[in-house]
This record gives sequence, structure tokens and C-alpha cells, in this order.
Amino acid sequence: MTGYVYFIEDTQHSKFYIGSHKGTVNDGYICSSKIVKEQMKERPSDFRRVIVAIGTYEDMISLESSLLRKVNAKVNPNYYNLHNGDGKFYCKFRTKESIEKSRKGILGRPLSEQHKSKLRKSHTGKKRSISHVANMKKSRIKHYTSLTSEQRKDKYGKNKGKSIKNKGYNWYHNPITWEQKMTNECPKGFVKGRGKVSP
Repeated sequence: MTGYVYFIEDTQHSKFYIGSHKGTVNDGYICSSKIVKEQMKERPSDFRRVIVAIGTYEDMISLESSLLRKVNAKVNPNYYNLHNGDGKFYCKFRTKESIEKSRKGILGRPLSEQHKSKLRKSHTGKKRSISHVANMKKSRIKHYTSLTSEQRKDKYGKNKGKSIKNKGYNWYHNPITWEQKMTNECPKGFVKGRGKVSP
């Protein structure tokens, strides 16, 4: 199968992109970079695309990697490329804040029952290393201790999501008759608590 290596220049910003493609020069393919394609759509007159070489696809992949490594494109601010042809991507266009925002969006997203079921199946029977289990416990403890006591009751309480009909009521007992009552006020002659079992 034939392929080719191409070079794209953004003349406005003096930035470049090197890529390879399996196919022919006239098959309609432009570029695999979403960023470059978006910019080309917005400013078509600012871009110049040149075919560098044509040959077997394997040779073109090798040439592309060689050219990318030569300029260290994945970290080079003058290149749109996010890797050096080794598949190890480097995210140079995103700030720490935008990465954190994306992470929070994913973490806070509710999952469908179907998705939860798939996750359960994929994790069933999986053996985790001791260090992995320890890290999971640490994470849970850190999360649990970061909550207030009210938040913990709401999130982890036995009656979570249920209406509690006896909320605000306490047990009281009469120490003489051993009678027990659950009420919101202490009756006369009673003390707080259920008391001992009748003798």
C-alpha cells in the first residue's frame, strides 16, 4: 500500500504540522489533527500544504517519525503535532486548569444503569494489587473525613433516601415501673434511654 508524508504551514502564526497518510495524494484526505482542521476551516488562505514524499506506507511512517523527532514536535511550540510518531501524546495546548475542569466534569457525571452494569461486569473477578487496594482505602477515607457529620448522615446513613417517621424522638423509661416510651419530650418520672430489662 502506498502512502505519503505531508507538511502543513500556518503562515499567520508561523506554525507547522507534519503528518503521513495511507492512500493517494488525490483521495481527498487533508489532515488528522482536529486543531489544524478547525484552523484551516476558519482561515483557509493562511495554510499551505506540501507533499514531502511518496512511497510505501511503512517507509512514510518511518520518515514522518524521523522528521518529528528531529524537531521534537510534541513539545515544540512551533508545531501543532502532539506526538513524535511514537503514539505517546503530549498535551501542550491545554492548561492544568482546563484538564482539571474536564476531570471534574467526568467525575461528577451521573452514569446510566446500563453503564454501571457494564462497569460491574468488567471489574468482577479482577485481582487488584495490595498497593491498589491500599490506595482505594486511602481515597475513601480522605473523601469520608472531608465531609461534615450532617453530609455523612445524608450520604451514608442507614436511612438514606427514606423518610424517618421517628426523627427527633428519643427513648425514655421509668426507672420504677420499667415502662418505655418513644417521644419528642421527656415524660414526668421518666429518664432518657431505654433502661434495663424489667427484673
